[in-house]
Amino acid sequence: MAGRSEWSTVFQRFPAGRVPIVGSIGIFVHDWSRPSDGHPRLFDRRSLEVLTTGHPSVVATVYSSLALALIVWSVHLGFDAVSLVVRIAIGAIVWTLAEYIIHRYAFHFVPGTRWGVALAYLSHGVHHAFPRDPHRLVLPLVVSLPIAALLLGVALLTSASAFPLLAGFTLGYLGYDLVHYRIHTYEARSGAFKWLRLYHFQHHFAVPDRQFGVSTPIWDYIFRTGR
Repeated sequence: MAGRSEWSTVFQRFPAGRVPIVGSIGIFVHDWSRPSDGHPRLFDRRSLEVLTTGHPSVVATVYSSLALALIVWSVHLGFDAVSLVVRIAIGAIVWTLAEYIIHRYAFHFVPGTRWGVALAYLSHGVHHAFPRDPHRLVLPLVVSLPIAALLLGVALLTSASAFPLLAGFTLGYLGYDLVHYRIHTYEARSGAFKWLRLYHFQHHFAVPDRQFGVSTPIWDYIFRTGR
């Protein structure tokens, strides 16, 4: 894990500040190793700011509807209750692995250029720099919808079994987004949710290069990236 620690020390090699992206468009980058409060401006063009935020109610509406449509279509295709539940469960489990891989390797990739720093900040660094910002706790639809459309296209081109699997995958993603939002906005006093919150906050404030699981720590245990 030694190489992964470079993500935490990026700003020892690159300065914070405005980074030009395309033409006159730039991103304001802050040091993600020093968490702060607030709702920072990302782009120097206000018209782009709305694309960087999301609300849990919108995410819940969109992806619960998609999951329900996939389940109804699966029933229409002839899946019995047991087969349907098993495939949905498998899809949800696959999501937890995808969550871990995306968080560890995509969100925490170590940039080697100033432009790469801006990309890393836009994708996840801003959340570490301002972890209590309620407007950036769920993935914006401008990011998640194209991915959902791609997965749906793949499902349409493969077998019927892909529909209940994708329904489970969608429910897993929805659960992750809502759990992540709740972790950052609600202080549980006891129980499993309190433990999960402490586990995730250790990732934010103590070991940002470890403990990548959000909805579950199981893959951190399997791949030995727990604290």
